Amino acid sequence: MLRFGAKKQSNLLLRLLTPVLTFIIGIAAFSYVSDNMAAGTVEKQQATLEDAVRSSAVYCYSIEGAYPDSVEYLEENYGLTYDKDTFFVGYRLQGGNIMPEVTVICLKEQE
Repeated sequence: MLRFGAKKQSNLLLRLLTPVLTFIIGIAAFSYVSDNMAAGTVEKQQATLEDAVRSSAVYCYSIEGAYPDSVEYLEENYGLTYDKDTFFVGYRLQGGNIMPEVTVICLKEQE
């Protein structure tokens, strides 16, 4: 009889541990996926901001006949907005009729 009792006890332990282990593995997988998604989101924001600065500069050129002197001019007159705590926008004007160099750098470290 003892032999059957020991078998029931090991099955009970297995039944209790399976949901707990499944839950822990699920939490770990969710954490890993969400971290990867956050990093991809910042990269997309950076690329989108770079495109927005270039598009605003081209729009300004088409309206005024010259590229703007600075990003601040685009913010004041063309509605460009971005998170200055997260991104630095480098804008180097080479001349009134030459497309400026635009560089966007993420200031916060990606986790």
